Amino acid sequence: MGKTLILYVSAGAGHKQAALALKEAIDERMPGETAVAEDILTFSSLPFRKVYTAGYLSLVKRAEHLWGYLYDLSDREQTKTRRKIRSIFNAVNLFKFRKRLVELDPDRLIC
Repeated sequence: MGKTLILYVSAGAGHKQAALALKEAIDERMPGETAVAEDILTFSSLPFRKVYTAGYLSLVKRAEHLWGYLYDLSDREQTKTRRKIRSIFNAVNLFKFRKRLVELDPDRLIC
């Protein structure tokens, strides 16, 4: 069949549990499919990982409305400048992930 890569973020337990449940469902129901679940933060820099995880947990516990606002804001159409800055940041911070993505060469990607 093919290969499915399931990505999650290890900030909090829910993301990982959901990814592992998807992997298990694929393993059980699609015998010819290879499913791989990986934490995308393991491919980022250690400082970013620590700031992201601590920030996420802190906001979710203490200011969930602010987290919701920031989440919605990140999902909006962005200016050309913001897209360029984000693209550069992602290229620098996740170059290890790009290498892993090429190595796995998945047919499907679930985030």
